[in-house]
Amino acid sequence: MNGIEIVSQERTLENSLRAGDSLLLETMLTKLKVELQKLHRGIYIERKETPEGFLAGFSIDWRSTKDWATSRKIVEPLADHCEKFGLFVVRSESRPYFDIYPFKVSKGDAFLILKKELGIQGKILYMGDSQADNPAFDLADISIGIFNRKADSNLRARFFLPFDNVSLFLNQLLNNNLVFREISPLIIKSSRIVGAD
Repeated sequence: MNGIEIVSQERTLENSLRAGDSLLLETMLTKLKVELQKLHRGIYIERKETPEGFLAGFSIDWRSTKDWATSRKIVEPLADHCEKFGLFVVRSESRPYFDIYPFKVSKGDAFLILKKELGIQGKILYMGDSQADNPAFDLADISIGIFNRKADSNLRARFFLPFDNVSLFLNQLLNNNLVFREISPLIIKSSRIVGAD
C-alpha cells in the first residue's frame, strides 16, 4: 500500500495509520459510493485494508470500462474532492485507477526502512510496475519496470521486463546465485522505453 504498512517476515515493521485515519477514509468512501452509483457503471472502489481489517486506503478503478479516457474525466472530480477533504491521491497518467490514502505515502520511504531493518549492505534489485514505484527505483542499485503490453515511459526504471517473463527471470536469478546479468535475453535495457509488443 505504497508504504503505509511495511511487513517483513510476517512481522509488521511499521504501520503509519493514525487514530482517525480509517474513519476519515470510511466517511469519504461512503460518499464516493453514492456518487459512483449516480455516475457510471464499471467504475468501482477497491478497499485497501491492513491484515487487522483497518481501512488504509482505497482505489477508484475504471479498468473494466470501455472508454478509459471518458471514465477518467468522470472520476477526476471525485479525486479532486478527496484532495480538498485532506486525503492524498496517487495519480498515474497511464493507469486506469487512482489510489487514495489518508496522508502522503512513498515506496521510497518504505524501501529505506526495509533496507535498514534487513541490514542490507550489498546491491538491491527492485521491481515494480507503476509510477508509485519511481521513488524506490531511484534508490535501488538495479531497477526493473514490469509491463504487460506496453512499458510505461514514465517509469524511472533502468531495465524493463515483460510481465510474462517475471517467473522465468526470477528462476534465472536464483540459478545464477542472485547475480543480475544485464545481458539476459529477458531484460530490455532502456530508461526511455515507450512501448513493446
